[in-house]
Amino acid sequence: MLYIREIYGHEMDADGVCHHSNYFKIAEEALFKKIPAATLKENNMTFVVSKATATYIHPLYQGDKAFVEVATIKSTAVRISLQFSLKNESSKDIAHLDYEIVAVDQTTKTPMPMPTAIRNLLTKRES
Repeated sequence: MLYIREIYGHEMDADGVCHHSNYFKIAEEALFKKIPAATLKENNMTFVVSKATATYIHPLYQGDKAFVEVATIKSTAVRISLQFSLKNESSKDIAHLDYEIVAVDQTTKTPMPMPTAIRNLLTKRES
């Protein structure tokens, strides 16, 4: 899935580049674009990020567009490992973010098996 997002002025740091924390925010936006809120609500669940790492390659600036692709790396009953690849308009690599997400029951606040519908959305190969 490709998610496209413009970088705004309020996301800049003192050096005039996109603050590193916003790379994580953009990745999560791409994730939740792929999984509609209604689907989470139907399954009485949410996600918890249990692990997140980032490799920064090139900065983003105000007005740039970030192109985000999401790929599933590994899947277990409760966890899914995802990789987010961010590129700019010239297809230059910006960053790679690796996330491990856990399905959590909204009522009990405990890990739960990843619902099949959500697992299918996250592991579906885009054509």
